[in-house]
Amino acid sequence: MEKDLINRARKKDVQAISEIVQKTQRKAIYFAYKVVNDEALAKDIVLQSYILAFQNLNQLMDDGIFEHWFGRIVSEQLLNQIEYEKSSSLNSSFYVDEEDRIEFDANVRNDKMPFKFESFMNVQKIQDTTQSVLNLLTEKQRLMLMMYYFENMSIFEIADIVGVSENAVKDNLAYARKKIMNTLSDANVKSMAFLSWFLNDQMSKMISCHVSVDTIVEAISCIPQQVGIYDNMSGILGWWLRKTAISKALIVVLSMTLMSFILGALSDSNYNTIVKATEKLDTLESFHIKGVQHTQNGDIDFDVYIKNTDDIDEYYAVATTTIPEEVGYYYVFHYKDNQCQKYITTTPVDLNSIDGSQFGEYLTPSTNGNDLVDCYILSSKSIYKELLTMQPDSYDIALLKACGILFNGDENLRIRAVDKVRVLDKENINEANFERDGDIKRIKYNLALWKTDNSNEIITEQKSDSSNMVEIRDGYITHLELNDPIDGGQYYYGSYLKMDFIDFVE
Repeated sequence: MEKDLINRARKKDVQAISEIVQKTQRKAIYFAYKVVNDEALAKDIVLQSYILAFQNLNQLMDDGIFEHWFGRIVSEQLLNQIEYEKSSSLNSSFYVDEEDRIEFDANVRNDKMPFKFESFMNVQKIQDTTQSVLNLLTEKQRLMLMMYYFENMSIFEIADIVGVSENAVKDNLAYARKKIMNTLSDANVKSMAFLSWFLNDQMSKMISCHVSVDTIVEAISCIPQQVGIYDNMSGILGWWLRKTAISKALIVVLSMTLMSFILGALSDSNYNTIVKATEKLDTLESFHIKGVQHTQNGDIDFDVYIKNTDDIDEYYAVATTTIPEEVGYYYVFHYKDNQCQKYITTTPVDLNSIDGSQFGEYLTPSTNGNDLVDCYILSSKSIYKELLTMQPDSYDIALLKACGILFNGDENLRIRAVDKVRVLDKENINEANFERDGDIKRIKYNLALWKTDNSNEIITEQKSDSSNMVEIRDGYITHLELNDPIDGGQYYYGSYLKMDFIDFVE
């Protein structure tokens, strides 16, 4: 979506609003229809979603992700509708065994690959069979299926919107996947890549896919421009409830459930903006982290060059530091899931001259007596991902388990601590405000911290003296600055850590 179009829409430019609706309404209506199976209701939900989106465009921190952001709003509205109509929760009666979960995890990449029909396939039969299976799923299961395979949302993002654990999302997707794949086994369909093709093919053939731009323009022009998301809330709700042309479905979604959505989900965008900007680094071919860390022995400068692969949990890194005993050496790493390989050389190495034959055996963060060994956290993505999102990757989880054993006698204690801190940090981030400096968006917020008492119970502090300052540009994280005051002489990633993300190669 063109950024100029979004800027014009912020100023209530009718032509810009009309163009955005024309570009996005087919996908939005189809998405809603596949969940609720009611064309009129789907259009009403999408209409209300547009009104919310255009009224709150100032909440969108990266204009380049409008369509994804709008997809979240439609998802929230669909969820509100489902919960109002049926007061339903996730279907807890279905059974997913461990093999189904393993099968889902093992095929994450294949299921998102482009689908190619073979000449012997009966296309119409496959489509009819798939639709019959979709109709057997609950509305929430269809919603999650569409969010994952059609809107291309992550497991974490779906869990965040639906309000369940990531494992619950995976269980529902694994259940739906098994039903569809079992039904299509006789048709020689080998992966769920077919589903994305099927959905997009159906969408392209949809005839009735229009919402009223006039209604949207009238609505957002009647609502005063908000200084804050809490301002004029009674006026918004009152205006909508007085409109005689509003259908039952729209009044439904403007109930207390919608008010909760406006106060909660939209204000939740700060954290989600940081998560998306962090994840966007994984879409680059390569990038460079230039960092500084304060330690008890003085400042350390470090450079880490990251080269991504098609697998989000596999990448290469080349690192150098100013630690006296390491100057002149190039540290080369291959990270894959919870392991890494490395080799060290004095011959200059860049991302295009990595010699795979030089790598040693795979290593996993582990303990040896009182020491933590085989842990090259500063050269990995793990450090910035945890600091920015509190979502440990596979390598970081292995490190947290090793630290838990070494320092707490419980391999899962630090993972539980990170889970607790993530909830608090999410609140801290959403209470802060982004500042704009040209095309840079900057936010500073206090960090939650944790410690253990004498019985090894986790104690958290909502807002400590530690803080993060984050900058985002063009949808990417470009700067992270951690200030962590010394506590009793102990350090956590040093008392100060700065990382600049530069030299992006798309």
